[in-house]
Amino acid sequence: MIAVFIGYDDCAGFLPRLPQNPTGSGAQAGRPTLNTGPRARFDRKRFNKCLQSYFGIEPGGSGGAINPFWDRRYGGSFAGIATGNPGHRYSVVTNINRHSTVLAQDLNRANNTPGRWITQSGISLASDVYGRWGVNYIASDVAANPIYLDIGVLAAYVHELGNTLGVETGMPDPYGGYAAENAKFGVSDPDVGAAFERCVFGGLVGLRTGRLGSNREF
Repeated sequence: MIAVFIGYDDCAGFLPRLPQNPTGSGAQAGRPTLNTGPRARFDRKRFNKCLQSYFGIEPGGSGGAINPFWDRRYGGSFAGIATGNPGHRYSVVTNINRHSTVLAQDLNRANNTPGRWITQSGISLASDVYGRWGVNYIASDVAANPIYLDIGVLAAYVHELGNTLGVETGMPDPYGGYAAENAKFGVSDPDVGAAFERCVFGGLVGLRTGRLGSNREF
């Protein structure tokens, strides 16, 4: 359990080309190899700094509740306020009620890439964002499986939070516009969620090892 007070294209074989402007993205399956970097840790100050840097948002408007909140038994939530426009409030709910195979089907359908993905550890879809309020998902079998470490599942939550905030704040291409930036760090996932996760933790966090690198370990 975590109460936080607070993708990459590497599957074997041929995969259909992603659309130029994808309408969804996920934490994806990742490479089978394990990360060997330092053990990841969550730092609230670093999270807030990255939140401001990428989205111009600070945590706020949660009515005194833990914010951001993540507990792998229940899901997560986030409430934020735009620092440049205090009248803009943002909200994200993270559900854990869909299996990884269902999330993959949802993502394939959203991007019109049938058969591209078999499983997804988490997803964010533009169709699940309504103005400045949105929903995303961490796979139920990821949240419930004890083989996946708390810090790794938390990082997947942060990843999808970043993707959804990218849509809510009006980024032109949150799901595909960070390919070049992420590639500089060996990360082939092109979305802002990967960039945000890398900013918060110092790399992508492996689900199995909790170590930093470029693999999801799912």
